[in-house]
Parts: sequence; structure tokens; C-alpha cells
Amino acid sequence: MNRSLVAVLLLLSGCLLAWGCASSDTAATPEAGSGEPPLRAGFLVLEGVFTTDLTAPLDVFHHTASHIKPGMRVVTVGRSREPVKTFEGLTIRPDHDLATAPELDVLVVPGGKHSMEADLEDLDLIDWISRRGVKAKHVVAFCDGTFLLAEAGLLRETRCTTFPEDIPAFQKAYPHIRVEENVSFVEDGKVLTSVGGVKSFEAALHLVEKLYGKKVAEGVAAGLMYRSGRKSKE
Repeated sequence: MNRSLVAVLLLLSGCLLAWGCASSDTAATPEAGSGEPPLRAGFLVLEGVFTTDLTAPLDVFHHTASHIKPGMRVVTVGRSREPVKTFEGLTIRPDHDLATAPELDVLVVPGGKHSMEADLEDLDLIDWISRRGVKAKHVVAFCDGTFLLAEAGLLRETRCTTFPEDIPAFQKAYPHIRVEENVSFVEDGKVLTSVGGVKSFEAALHLVEKLYGKKVAEGVAAGLMYRSGRKSKE
């Protein structure tokens, strides 16, 4: 074979080999987070929902996207898409209804005025919570939202907590479920339950730290000014 032709073939082979190695290295070390869809957190928004139980964790989860890519994507889900009013009077229009809600990685059930009453008797609602809770990677309830998880069968052999004054009622309704007192929140497996109110921030930040690490959780907390401050001098 002509020596010039051999030299050209060897040169081409070397280039192709080098290109193949470079492509392999690039594929093995993708940019952190690339190609990963954000976790979708779905908040159940029912008539009479307690504002802080809803907005505190929603605020925390929403702000993860400012500290890591991809962060969480937050959506609200109602019985329908008709506006609902929180217990404190804030009007909210859900993003989705029960029938059209997307798949959820994190199911969030805030407490509300009817969590211990009419909501428990809504069989379609309880069935939806049950099905979505089984599929979700994480299930979170705040305040009396824990009652809805229990009614949906998501707390079998699972420790939990709820609004302190409603613990006796919870124990009476669900004597087979262990409910803990004098705590801010309880995590057991994929279920996280909180006493609610302003303590909802603590439970939400705990889940953020578990999912994304301490640095992200601290960044979210700092951005929301969820840290101790010093009193101004008089």
C-alpha cells in the first residue's frame, strides 16, 4: 500500500479515536442537575384551609429553585378550579382540580376548618389522597391535615403528630395510630407530619435539607428571614 495513503489512514484513525474518547468523557461527566426534572409538590387547597399551613411550606418549597437547579415546582390542587377562601379570608384559585392534577412527587395536605369534619366524609377526596399518597415519594401534612392522611390509610404503622389541642380527638378517632406530643414535626419513612402554624416552616425546611442538603435549606431560610435577629437599639 502506498505509504502516503497509510499515513493518511493512520491520521484519520487517531482523530476518530480521540473524538470518541472525548465524547465518552463528556457523557460521563454531565453538568450537575442537567436533564433532571424538578420535583413537583402539589398542595391540596380546600375551602377553609389555614393560610399559614399552606403558604409557609409553599414559600419554602418554591424558593428552592433560587438555590439549586432543578428545585421544586409548586402547584395547587382543589376539588375544582373554582376559587376557595382560606380560613383567614384569602382567596385562592387552584391550578388544577382533582381529576386533572398532574403526577406529584410530594403530596402536601395543609389543615383547615373542615379537616376534622366534612372533608373526612368526602369519599372522592379521601380516595384521591390515598391514591396520590401511595404514588408520591413524600407525603406531608400540617396541623389537622394529619386527620385526612389517617382517613386515607396513609398512616398505618406510621408515627405522626398534629395540632396539639386536637391530639385527644385524633387518638379517639384513630387509636391504632401512634401520635406524638410536644414535638414540632415527626418524620417516619416518607411521611412528614407537623403541628402546623408557624412551625410549618421547620417541617418544610427539614424536607428541603433532606432532599437538597443543608446548604440549600440554609439558603432558603436566610432568604425568607427565617433566623434569629437582634433587637434594634433604643
